[in-house]
Amino acid sequence: MRILTCNIRYFGARDGENSWNYRRDLCAEVIRSRAPDVICFQEMCTQQFMDLSAALPGYQAYGMTDSPVGRHPKNCIFYLTQMFDLITAGGYWLSATPHVPGS
Repeated sequence: MRILTCNIRYFGARDGENSWNYRRDLCAEVIRSRAPDVICFQEMCTQQFMDLSAALPGYQAYGMTDSPVGRHPKNCIFYLTQMFDLITAGGYWLSATPHVPGS
């Protein structure tokens, strides 16, 4: 089993020529070249989720949000559907209130 972890950097960062729009294709290309069975993403925002979902056919995803309003899947796992079936999903935060998003 091949597992890849990627911190793809915050979507809204003011990175100039290194912003997501300029690096998304390279990011997807590098991921595909490694042929992972499971991909663990950090700092993923909605646009990045949509872009990589489209660029990585054959993968299904599960993501957790870090805010109560739940707009961005900040931590997300993509997995090959030909190898894995999602049976159940969930998460928690390492805090005094582990089931409160963003705590």
